[in-house]
Amino acid sequence: MKKLLKSYKTEINPTQEQIRKINKTIGTCRFIYNFYLAHNKELYNKGEKF
Repeated sequence: MKKLLKSYKTEINPTQEQIRKINKTIGTCRFIYNFYLAHNKELYNKGEKF
C-alpha cells in the first residue's frame, strides 16, 4: 500500500512589526536553548543527572 504525500507552498508577507516580533521570538528561543545546553553540559561534567 503506497502513501500519497502532499505538500503545499505558502508565502507570508509580514509587516515590519511582525518581522520584529518574529525575530525577538527566535532570539529568545535561541537564548533559552543555549542556556539549558550549557546548564546540562555543566551537570554532565560534574557527573550529575540532567
